[in-house]
Amino acid sequence: MYSHQDKSDNNAKKIRVLIVEDSPLICKILTKILNMDDSIDVVGIANDGKKAIEYTMSLKPDLITMDINLPIMNGFEATKKIMAYVPTPILIVSSSLYTVEMNLAFKAISFGALDVVEKGPMETQDNIDKFGKTIIEKVKLLSKVRVITHPEAKIEDIGLKSPKRIREELRGDKVVGIVSSTGGPRALLDVLNGIPQNFDFPVVIVQHIVPGFTSGLVDWLQSESHKNISMASGGTFIQPGHIYVAPENIHTQVMHNGLVHLLASPPYKGHKPSGNILLKSIANSYGPNTIGVILTGMGSDGCEGLMEIKKKGGRTLSQNEATSIVYGMPKVAMESGASEKEYPISKIGLEITKLI
Repeated sequence: MYSHQDKSDNNAKKIRVLIVEDSPLICKILTKILNMDDSIDVVGIANDGKKAIEYTMSLKPDLITMDINLPIMNGFEATKKIMAYVPTPILIVSSSLYTVEMNLAFKAISFGALDVVEKGPMETQDNIDKFGKTIIEKVKLLSKVRVITHPEAKIEDIGLKSPKRIREELRGDKVVGIVSSTGGPRALLDVLNGIPQNFDFPVVIVQHIVPGFTSGLVDWLQSESHKNISMASGGTFIQPGHIYVAPENIHTQVMHNGLVHLLASPPYKGHKPSGNILLKSIANSYGPNTIGVILTGMGSDGCEGLMEIKKKGGRTLSQNEATSIVYGMPKVAMESGASEKEYPISKIGLEITKLI
């Protein structure tokens, strides 16, 4: 009896994964990759969105890998239904090659999916190994996240309420720098929706995301927030009322006169673009007129830059643990003293506006 219980406990510790994918080849590769890890168990495979919902309800997996382009019901619609009726951590496994699919992937994040990874080419073992390493790391991390119900009719309850009217004129001589990682796209949307439409200050963002998805992130944020958002471009000047996202695989700096400088140096502490490099640059350029923000994410990127902003007399804040998908970067920012105060994600846009 004792040995039987011990075996059940060991099995219970495994991360139970449901694969939602219509490609037999990708199903085979995903299943093999995940089952090779002793802490993961593939408990089911659904090849369309409708079955994904049915299997989620019956199998109650710890995490779902969700393809977007599915028959009968696509991955976006399946994600909406799952997050409304049986909330489960969802990792979107998508292709960055098709704009429509990329847009749906980001829309799925707005309805509760946690993150997105790119399938990429699977022609070589090297590509498969790289994909496998990434997806196993994501599965282990995201399966621990406590997700909430996301019914369409209640989307305002999670931070998309209209901000209060601004009581004084906003000034364009200040700048806001934001750094985010895992869980960041959804958090960024909440922050931007908390900033009024008539804001008059520039915002510069570093978001860690898989290569190929940055342009899709920009398009998605713009369409969902109805604000002026673009990719930061070297040799241009940041403008009041505009939001800039750092391009991938290159560091973004903002110089004294608001000139954007793209720096092709090696990754800084594992990140390129680096949130630290961005925040340090705006601290040096704008001094006390700088606001630095750290959102959800793993690691410590942005903490050094936030501390520099604080030393220069600027203001700093971070996302609280309760609303962070991963309370890593914000935790380091708080424990080091770099962040003055932390807030739930639904309040950060309003707090930025107050500080401005």
